[in-house]
Amino acid sequence: MTPCPLPQSREFARTLAALGTRTHRLPVPGGETACLVQTRRLPLLGPVNLISRGPDLPPADAAAWLARLDLPGPLCINSLGNLGAGFLRLAAPKEVALLPLGDPARMRRAMHPNWRASLRRAERAALAITNEPFDPARHGWLIDAETRQQKNRRYRNWPARFTAAFAKENAGKLRVLSAGGTRTVAAMMILCHPPWASYHLGVTSDEGRAACAHHRLLF
Repeated sequence: MTPCPLPQSREFARTLAALGTRTHRLPVPGGETACLVQTRRLPLLGPVNLISRGPDLPPADAAAWLARLDLPGPLCINSLGNLGAGFLRLAAPKEVALLPLGDPARMRRAMHPNWRASLRRAERAALAITNEPFDPARHGWLIDAETRQQKNRRYRNWPARFTAAFAKENAGKLRVLSAGGTRTVAAMMILCHPPWASYHLGVTSDEGRAACAHHRLLF
């Protein structure tokens, strides 16, 4: 399967364009896809370029490819590999979990026993599960709830305008999964950028935690 991380996807590029960020793609030698480059013009600095989770090359080949680029202004790279000399690390790398999806029975057997037990607990709770495209009028509460959650837990996610732009520019590809019955006890959003999909945000409640609702939504 051709790698398709969110920051290299067509869906992401369309979203950035709608938000006013210039993007372009550069061919990668021997690669099946081109590399997406974001360019923003900042005060005093002028154009600043960003490559996030690309190119799809071994670290040594990526370093050589990057050295040949002729881009106006500085280049920032969000890379999992060590690019060697000539690059200055600005921040420690973060981990990204990649989970191949396939036969549900095989996936269930491969689960950690604790995760599998939580999933079974959620299934016994007989939660009503929905999976539908994002609708600003019906699902705005989820964005508001997650924004409050960011403040309470002191973390940062994509801004709400990114979520709205992704939904508008990629019809049907922002999915809202919810669990509950007469009322929703947990919900999450998934960004679809085939053949991959990315977890975007989620909230739960005391009832949702007790029922392990997010385990059911993810599975």
